[in-house]
Amino acid sequence: MADEVAHVEHLWGIDHCRGSLDCFTAYRTEPVTPQDHWDGHLIEYPITRRTPKRVYYEERGRERFVNRQELEEDGEASTGRRWWQSHLYAVKPPMPDRWALRERDLKALKVEMAELHPDRGGDPAAFREAHRRYERARVAAGA
Repeated sequence: MADEVAHVEHLWGIDHCRGSLDCFTAYRTEPVTPQDHWDGHLIEYPITRRTPKRVYYEERGRERFVNRQELEEDGEASTGRRWWQSHLYAVKPPMPDRWALRERDLKALKVEMAELHPDRGGDPAAFREAHRRYERARVAAGA
């Protein structure tokens, strides 16, 4: 990991969704895939310089730094000691599974639930079980 970090020219940060109104997807007219949504929340910070103890990067026109040893050993480094301060990553972080679950599995579970609905000739017990699976997946995905 240290060789990979030594040659990167950018650090990656994640701007998390805080609600639909401040998310870039709220203003899109066409559907957005989970991967596009995730990529829209990734922020690329250019590295400006390196010292033996720190890696400096530019954020909104200001130079900031992270611990170089932490970044090279773990592949990520905290931007501060407070709980609200985030992490920066040496390589582009992959999309979490829960984001992919949102589109693929929820749609399939919803279709299954509709097919088992008693109004469409399905068994009420099977419908209730399908509904429970859908609700658990929906809550897990944060939808």
